[in-house]
Amino acid sequence: MIGTKTGLIASAADSFKLHIEGRQAHASMPHKGLDPIVQAASTIMRLQTIVSREVDPSDFAVVTVSAMHAGDAENIIPQEADLKLNVRTGVPATREEVLKSIKRIVEAEAIASGSPFTPTLTPSTSFPFLYNDGGVTAALEATFAKHFGDAYNADIPRLAGSEDFGILATSIGKPSCFFLYGGWAPETYDKLEKEGKLKELPVNHSPFFLPEWKQSLEKGCEAYVVSALTFLGKSVDG
Repeated sequence: MIGTKTGLIASAADSFKLHIEGRQAHASMPHKGLDPIVQAASTIMRLQTIVSREVDPSDFAVVTVSAMHAGDAENIIPQEADLKLNVRTGVPATREEVLKSIKRIVEAEAIASGSPFTPTLTPSTSFPFLYNDGGVTAALEATFAKHFGDAYNADIPRLAGSEDFGILATSIGKPSCFFLYGGWAPETYDKLEKEGKLKELPVNHSPFFLPEWKQSLEKGCEAYVVSALTFLGKSVDG
């Protein structure tokens, strides 16, 4: 399956490192310390309300706390906690509001914990929104439809993931189109869909993600050649 889409194709992604400072103490004397783990736990739970209570249900956003490290011993309240956050948004205005909410919650939970320390939220990576140029996409749509037939889809869903592909073109002032091709055998996908088990299909970053590599490479290379011929003015079938 080959797929394209005009306009917004992939979401923006912003990642952060969050450092929460506490005050180390013995576990038997919690009143002498300032527990960064409890503060981190409250922060994590509260961050989840951004999407559920602040983002329009018809919109799209994801706030994920994907890593946390604090302490080494079972009888010591640690000095600090370090977290890693990943944020996905599909609309620029939503991105701005979600990032503001994260900062507000991180600081407010410190105050709620009675901490004199302001947590440090440090940006680590950022991927911009990815837009497909209308003219380039239309040209590929015509070629792909002719060449791939029923295996072509001109209206794929917007990606929840992010892509830095667009930077390659915008850095030199050129239009671009990001297209997708499937990695699973159709019979595998159809079988799991029929059984209601599509969630079991391994995805990116899963240790079990192993698509049909030969079929994927062949179809991908074919699509790249067809794309090049489209803009070289050559016949795809010739």
